[in-house]
Amino acid sequence: MDRIENWHFRVGGRSLSFPGTPFQHVWMNAAWSWPARSFQLRRSFPRGIQPYGGSSYWIMPAQCVSYVDAFVRDNPDFVSFFKYVHVPDEIFFHTIILNSSFSDLVVTETPHYVDWSRGESHPKVLTTEDFEKLMQSEKLFARKFDPEVDERILERIDERIAAGL
Repeated sequence: MDRIENWHFRVGGRSLSFPGTPFQHVWMNAAWSWPARSFQLRRSFPRGIQPYGGSSYWIMPAQCVSYVDAFVRDNPDFVSFFKYVHVPDEIFFHTIILNSSFSDLVVTETPHYVDWSRGESHPKVLTTEDFEKLMQSEKLFARKFDPEVDERILERIDERIAAGL
């Protein structure tokens, strides 16, 4: 909820959060949190809408895109709210769709092959060692690739596509 309730902005190359925890010392952050809570410096999500979040890698049918487009045009305050949300693309579309009649049509199974096995905040870069698992996954898309780490996996995928397999 901090991604929504705090004010997030960038200054130079730094990402800042207000009220957040702006200090280097734990005791200063603890002291700061009391006035932040007392004076209700946190932002409130737009009334009547339940926030949802998820991956920024998704697919929408044309009817859903039209609905989102109309919603955005009809709700400029909702759109403005997201100016200060941290990583808004992981909340914005999910919230609109899951608060609509499209919510019953949402499929949570992703069409993307992503390896989160390392337990880090970002997925593993796929290498040639992952090729067989990737091909057996039946997923239409995959991430994360880096040609500077392993260009050969991309070549193998291209070869498989060219062979029509």
